[in-house]
Parts: sequence; C-alpha cells; structure tokens
Amino acid sequence: MVSEVANNSIFREWGLEVDKELIAIKGKQLEEVKLVDLRGTEHRWEAFERRVYKHLEPLQLLKDQWLVVYCEEEFNSTTIAYEGMQKAGKAFGINISEPDWLELTYDEAYKPTGYLFKLDAHIKA
Repeated sequence: MVSEVANNSIFREWGLEVDKELIAIKGKQLEEVKLVDLRGTEHRWEAFERRVYKHLEPLQLLKDQWLVVYCEEEFNSTTIAYEGMQKAGKAFGINISEPDWLELTYDEAYKPTGYLFKLDAHIKA
C-alpha cells in the first residue's frame, strides 16, 4: 500500500517523495477530559455525551469562519456531510452555520496547480 501512495503521480507533480520506512513516534495517552459544573463538582465526559450536561457557552462555527472545498461531482455527498455535521453539532450544543462553498471542476480538483489557483483566487476575492 505504501508503494501505491509513493508512486502516485500527484506526489511527483508536487515534487514530493514518500519514505517507505515507518518512523517511530513517541506518544502518550492524554488524560480523560473532566467536566466541572457551576458548583465545582467534576463529572466524567460520558455525562456530557448522554446529554446530562450542556455547554454554558455553546461553540459556534460561523459563516465567515470556514470553507468547504469540494469537487462538482461530489456536491450531493458534500451537502449530506455538512448536514450531518449540523445535526451532530446541535446534539452537543454547537452552532454550525453554513460554510463558504468552493466548487472545483474535475480538472481543478485533481491537478494541484488548478486546485491551488482556484483556492488562491477565492481567498483574494
């Protein structure tokens, strides 16, 4: 599988190489998130997942804060994914506004220069 990725033409177009040797990464498991209520009592994350507790200050992802880039052939899938994010966000008290949408043609989406040119033009607009 690594060979398939390493030999991908997109990597060559970008002048990138993929090392076929795995790297060693040091890591650690983070401590479990704890919730603290207004009285200072700690609760486990599962209480939030079961909707026993809600955000005091709900998070918001507002319109001018994010961009969805998609290929024109994937419009329906992209819309479904966005609607799923909205629904999941509501369940956890997160307001997800409609994003700024950037549609790419097939050529733009699968050629790095086309993708970057369109994204750059969108940012500057």
